[in-house]
Amino acid sequence: MDLKTPLLVLSLAATGLLLDAGPCAGADRLPCLRVTDRALASAVASGRERSATFRRLLQRIERSDLIVHLGRAREPFTRKLRGFTQFIAVTGGYRFVQVTISNTYVPSDELVALVGHELQHVVEVAEAPEVVDPESYHQLYRTIGYPSCRTRRCYDTRAAVRTGQRVLEELTDGPFADNRMLSTGY
Repeated sequence: MDLKTPLLVLSLAATGLLLDAGPCAGADRLPCLRVTDRALASAVASGRERSATFRRLLQRIERSDLIVHLGRAREPFTRKLRGFTQFIAVTGGYRFVQVTISNTYVPSDELVALVGHELQHVVEVAEAPEVVDPESYHQLYRTIGYPSCRTRRCYDTRAAVRTGQRVLEELTDGPFADNRMLSTGY
């Protein structure tokens, strides 16, 4: 573990201590989805506006006990990996999840679909209250997912692949046959 990981956990924990437990949606609460990159913020706005599936993901997350940080990777990923979701910590009645998207160029509609794919993983965690630490997170994906790379803790789910495809179809008004972009690795 590098020095950045404990600092992220500490900053997320401090944020969580300032909040009440329960769903974070509402006029007096901070948003559950916190985006740290301009292109990703644009992708989220586009997905919310143009895709019913994407909107449903956001609504489900807003009703959850998750705080989701969505950001870009600092270093390029491998060719196959485009994004992943990590369980970070539980504090202040909230579970913190980090979604990281590759910093390589992805066309805008594909980026929205990729974010939708990762947000489906977030919803999978939202629907699994037993996920309270990295080990229970990995147990969830050993149960509902399938290995998607050579490493021991790299999974995907059929639901996330289908969700990414559905979002892209809604954005482009047609079927999307190439699954490579949408199977990202978790």
